Amino acid sequence: MLFKEEQYFRNSKVGKICLIVLVFLFLGVIIFDFLNQSSINGSLVIAEITTTLIPFLLIWTSKLTTRLDDEKIKYRFTPYNWRIHEIKWSQVTSYQIRKYSPLKEFGGFGYRKKLFAKTVCLNISGNIGLELKLKNGRTLLIGTQRKDKLQSFLMRLKEKNIG
Repeated sequence: MLFKEEQYFRNSKVGKICLIVLVFLFLGVIIFDFLNQSSINGSLVIAEITTTLIPFLLIWTSKLTTRLDDEKIKYRFTPYNWRIHEIKWSQVTSYQIRKYSPLKEFGGFGYRKKLFAKTVCLNISGNIGLELKLKNGRTLLIGTQRKDKLQSFLMRLKEKNIG
């Protein structure tokens, strides 16, 4: 029994808007520099390109991978954390699929930590996620675009008395 999901920030609405803004910013900087050829400075152009290219690459390569099986939950959010995180079902006290507000609760999308709380949220887009309450007092919320498949996986898990 397995549930697997891969989400890319570049495929989300927010990601596409960010990429479009960065492309226009990049083009604007290049056009401005070439129109003002008298003030072109090689190191300034490199700095301008770098400052627009790094956020572009971070958005383009952002990927949330989630994998649930009978034994554990695995997740990874690249490029922010390269290590695959694992949580055994025995470490989970409760779980639920819930609706949430990424902006109100966590201040946006991506790898988010709630201030002064032991809650981490990993999301790409949308407002549905799997909330895991752990024995160590921490809470993990993993966003999903496949609510129905996740729900059926969790129901089968409960039938097996695992989760």
